[in-house]
Amino acid sequence: MNETIILDSVRDELLSEAKRSPGLLADLANLERYVAETYSARSFIELLQNADDAGAKRFLVMQDGDRLICANDGRPFSCNDFYSLCRSASSDKKRGQSIGYRDRLQICGGNGERNPPAQ
Repeated sequence: MNETIILDSVRDELLSEAKRSPGLLADLANLERYVAETYSARSFIELLQNADDAGAKRFLVMQDGDRLICANDGRPFSCNDFYSLCRSASSDKKRGQSIGYRDRLQICGGNGERNPPAQ
């Protein structure tokens, strides 16, 4: 499935739900903020764990101006992976496994959705 189609589909679904239930959206936003704050000290560890979960053999961290670039050579994000990033309760992680990938959103300000291979 085309990346733009995936993004548009998830965005449209979430916006539709938000319009139907703005109070629930505010509650979920507060929950996401709490999770991000809770994991903020573990950001680097979580990025390493995500690379391991993706089967990566290499992991790259570099600074490019005011950007921090993290990449690995593991499997690319699937549609389900992206969907899980957008919905706390839809992760396929088992109980006791980390959901800390969302703390990357706190660092990147919501950018950096891709999981490109390391060079």
